[in-house]
Amino acid sequence: AASISQFLQLSALPRGARLRTTSGNGDISVNANLAAARVASGIARVRVSGAGGRVDASSGNGEVSVDKAGGPVDARSGNGDVTIGTVNGPVNASSGNGDIRVSMDQLTGSEDMEFSSGNGRVEVVVPADFSAEVEANSGNGRITTDFPITIRGKLTPSRLRGTIGNGGRRLRVSTGNGSMEIRKRA
Repeated sequence: AASISQFLQLSALPRGARLRTTSGNGDISVNANLAAARVASGIARVRVSGAGGRVDASSGNGEVSVDKAGGPVDARSGNGDVTIGTVNGPVNASSGNGDIRVSMDQLTGSEDMEFSSGNGRVEVVVPADFSAEVEANSGNGRITTDFPITIRGKLTPSRLRGTIGNGGRRLRVSTGNGSMEIRKRA
């Protein structure tokens, strides 16, 4: 039986446009200066780069990658890795079975952030002046951070509750079977 692969690449869109696109079975790649982007694929890879505003990217079974986003990002994959390099957070990301890697240059507002993976590693890189109320849980992994944390309650290798900096926004990080890292942007 022959296999048909679809690929949608969008790069010639008007500056500042809002994009909403879906694909049932093909990869989607968007590289454009958009006001906002909502991109979804049923089982293939999704890539969004250069959006100036909010990005919502998802794949049922493929890798999701968002880079150089100027606004908040929500990214999800049912079974693939999620990688986000954003200029301006906040960010929320989840994967049923993949790793999550997030790097934020800066954060605005006070929105909560959540990162979860059923069976992968979670790494979150935030600005050096980051503050949050942190809840981190791992079924079978370690939790590490570059920030001093004021601990609330009992500290265990797989569970952490505490405050970074002045607190404020809530940061939830969880994984069923992987390590978690909260890193300071160099």
